[in-house]
Amino acid sequence: ALKAFLFKRGHTLEQLMKIGHDLGKLISVAAEHNLKSTKDTIQLKELSKLYKTKQYEYRKNSGVNLPDLQCLTEEIENIHTAVFDALF
Repeated sequence: ALKAFLFKRGHTLEQLMKIGHDLGKLISVAAEHNLKSTKDTIQLKELSKLYKTKQYEYRKNSGVNLPDLQCLTEEIENIHTAVFDALF
């Protein structure tokens, strides 16, 4: 959803590919384009750090502290709502 928002704001596919799956960077760039609901994204940013280091893919560390699921779900829903409100 964030990449769709940024694409509609003029980012090229090459720029979006360079950002990749860095959720923290996507949130920051979307905030620069005034996407609402990007302030309270603590859990998403924590998830991004773990995702970038492949903590979920390889399951090396069974003691990884995951973000709070309820808060994470709320943050994702808020971002989706903000993106859809901005695009449609």
